[in-house]
Amino acid sequence: MGNQPKPRYREFTQNTRKVERSAFGKLLHEEFLTPHKITQRRLSEVSGVAAEDISRKVTGERHPYDPTLYNNLYALFNALAELGVPLTDDQVSNILQVKEIHARLSDKRQEELIDALKDDGVVKVAYQTTQQEADALYHPAVLVPSIPEPPILDEEPPVIDNLPFQPNPFFTGREDHLKQIREKLQETGTAAITQPVSISGLGGIGKTELALAYAHSFYPNVYRVVLWVDADTPTLQTSYANLAEVLKLPERDEQKLYRRKLAIKDWLKEHTNWLLIMDNADDLPLAESFLPSQPLGHVVFTTQSQIIDTIPTQIEIDAMEPDEGLRFLLRRSGKLQDDAADMREAASQVVELLGGHPLALDQAGAYIEETKVSFTDYLNRYRSARPNLLKRRGGRVRKHSEHPDHRRHPEPVAATLNLSFTIASSTI
Repeated sequence: MGNQPKPRYREFTQNTRKVERSAFGKLLHEEFLTPHKITQRRLSEVSGVAAEDISRKVTGERHPYDPTLYNNLYALFNALAELGVPLTDDQVSNILQVKEIHARLSDKRQEELIDALKDDGVVKVAYQTTQQEADALYHPAVLVPSIPEPPILDEEPPVIDNLPFQPNPFFTGREDHLKQIREKLQETGTAAITQPVSISGLGGIGKTELALAYAHSFYPNVYRVVLWVDADTPTLQTSYANLAEVLKLPERDEQKLYRRKLAIKDWLKEHTNWLLIMDNADDLPLAESFLPSQPLGHVVFTTQSQIIDTIPTQIEIDAMEPDEGLRFLLRRSGKLQDDAADMREAASQVVELLGGHPLALDQAGAYIEETKVSFTDYLNRYRSARPNLLKRRGGRVRKHSEHPDHRRHPEPVAATLNLSFTIASSTI
């Protein structure tokens, strides 16, 4: 024994710290992440705390708590609440009692953190049994104060919508897609908790118009409330928080967006007969984080994202079929009632030339209606202008070829938009 070398201090402290660090990871996973099927990556995205840091905190690769411990814990608890995890002050206290955290945060700072989380509505006060209630377990005659019942679901919320546009008078076809959306939502609605449906496709293919047509088709007879969110990443948080005003929630005047966000999530968990459309949700994981864990209404995403594995029900839309595209172009150009065979043949050529792309057809129809040119004249102008227009566009594409949006609109859309702009500019 006396001849054995003593362990070096550094080795001893490293091993001790590693054992201590695992307590945080164990609590984080067992209490919060695993029961609610939340990944560390999702927690990082919502909290703003680097995924690498969270990973290290869990695996014990380094000491998890630096001088920003208070702020990191505050962000993590807020993120858990936003992800639908119910938190109590007792649970937070348990986390703070983990040895390495307790050693880094004074009792005063711990109290400040819990008070801040309570004030922000992130944590609730844990229910504690009073002596009177404890006695009643053995003496039923003792009057026990009644525990509040769960809120009764509001089956008939008031009629509310914030749809950005009135029904499109030029909307044509897509009957199969509208039927498919309804059927998919009803299929997922057989359970108490519904699953979202995603509408995916290229830019300008008609995803937004399809979602809008679906909303107008079933509001207010089926859906009493229809909520529309611009889910493009720069506007997502503000657009979602604005639903508090649409719904006239008590928290609508809150300056902190996350408080309004939590109130909206609560409303979606407590009401039925609503439809939420998240338009342009190209960052689907981020958009999904704005949903409650147990929604009681229907959710529709429109997205260009090709990575939609997290959405079990997907509806992909493509270019219009020739007959459908022809009807749309004739309607958009104001020539639907014209039965002339040569005119319809020229219009069919326009549809074929533009690949049946709805946005390109919409621009072409608007141009023809405005300028009163024939379909044949439009074909000639398009073919004459197209090489130069696409050459200029090609230069831009090559310069920004690595940008994720460089293929937002296919070639026919760019050409028709540029043609309309070029000719319109020449008349000024």
